Amino acid sequence: MLFIYCSCPPDYELLSDPTPGALAPRDGLWNGAQLYACQDPTIFEERHLKYISQLGKGNFGSVELCRYDPLGDNTGALVAVKQLQHSGPEQQKDFQREIQILKALHSDFIVKYRGVSYGPGRQSLRLVMEYLPSGCLRDFLQRHRARLDAGRLLLFASQICKVPGGCERAGRRGTCGC
Repeated sequence: MLFIYCSCPPDYELLSDPTPGALAPRDGLWNGAQLYACQDPTIFEERHLKYISQLGKGNFGSVELCRYDPLGDNTGALVAVKQLQHSGPEQQKDFQREIQILKALHSDFIVKYRGVSYGPGRQSLRLVMEYLPSGCLRDFLQRHRARLDAGRLLLFASQICKVPGGCERAGRRGTCGC
């Protein structure tokens, strides 16, 4: 029998005992070889998300700056965490759709999906994204309106066009998504 262990990043806490007897085998790919899965690095434990400040707030939720710090030594990565507040089933469904879309999009010109975090009993869902120190494009444009020349604005427009569906979404919303 062949055992293959994957090496999980050291900054993620294992949620289960990694010994062979404690892991449930998956179907083998190589004639009986047993493969064991590592913890999903896109699942962030809520207890390790340390609140720093609020980045934004809307009608249905907020975005917070947090440090994901599983080692507890204040060296974890800064992330933006979006969560819904006082939402109904329709808002929950829209939020899950937003997560799936962001998860599927890969572009240098949009915020990167990092994962999700679940509250106790999976009663609440939070979207974990890369932290952008300059904020979203809409806010950046509003803050720096006086200093932006036509060339810079054309650069932003061309980058939006390079994002799959970027022009369609921007036109439908009347703005860039923030």
